Amino acid sequence: MARDGPVLVALKGVLAGMANCVAITPTNPLDVLKIRFQTQGEGVRGKEKTYPSVIKGAQIIYKSEGVSGLFKGWSVSCLRELTFSSARIGLYEPIKHMFSDGSAHTSLRVKIQSGLVSGAIAAAVFNPTDLLKVRFQADRSTTKETRRYRGIYHALSTIWRTEGLVNGLYKGVGTTMLRASLLTSAQLGTYDHTKHMLIGLMHWKDDLVTHTTSSMASGVATALVTNPVDVARTRIMNEVVVEGVPRTYTNPFSTMWRIAVQEGPLGLYKGFVPCYIRMGTTTTIVFIVYEQLRKLCGIPGL
Repeated sequence: MARDGPVLVALKGVLAGMANCVAITPTNPLDVLKIRFQTQGEGVRGKEKTYPSVIKGAQIIYKSEGVSGLFKGWSVSCLRELTFSSARIGLYEPIKHMFSDGSAHTSLRVKIQSGLVSGAIAAAVFNPTDLLKVRFQADRSTTKETRRYRGIYHALSTIWRTEGLVNGLYKGVGTTMLRASLLTSAQLGTYDHTKHMLIGLMHWKDDLVTHTTSSMASGVATALVTNPVDVARTRIMNEVVVEGVPRTYTNPFSTMWRIAVQEGPLGLYKGFVPCYIRMGTTTTIVFIVYEQLRKLCGIPGL
């Protein structure tokens, strides 16, 4: 199979970013809830929860912060999708071609490897967008005057000035790379393999039904694999570094161990319900929209 040129690779990446922007809009409230669930009760096992369930949590945020509270971080999320997601999905196929001929018969192992590499590269470059997203969505302020940051530029400049580059904008980059690798390998690897199994073994057509079925399987796999790392990433990124004060969360592995010991193993799956609902919904929308955008541009399906 012929390899794509740089223009086509870039176009596929842009289309992937657009598809992700479409997908994250209706699911943003679930993302906010997931972040709130993951940051409540830090370091304490059995502490009374501010957000006891998805529905109650949504009601609490709506009453205290209004509709805008459920859509906190939306602009930052779009920026993240147009950069990070464009890169991780756009690089998946070229990297898969490096490991194999890129045909429909490519092994699951190669697809997982390709997702691990493309996810890690994208996360290493675009970590600041992930950091901003977590900070904006974890902010529980109810008025503009009390918000942690006034906007994207203010957030970037404040973090750069007070926390620096490595300990600020690139805080948690190792955790982000780990999560992005697992996310991309599970999401794209499962979708790619499931789709071609349905077409090749069960003789399904390359249509909306196949895309939907494959993306639903992908959503389940992705949520199960990424939730523990997602909790660790949220804790690391939400912690503000204070000079002279030791950091509570230093790396993904020690953070996951600390959470498991202090809050119990289920602490690693805090926010799983909104994460699963969001991941399943987002993944389904992403691949349906992405496949249709590729078709409109005359590009063969994934």
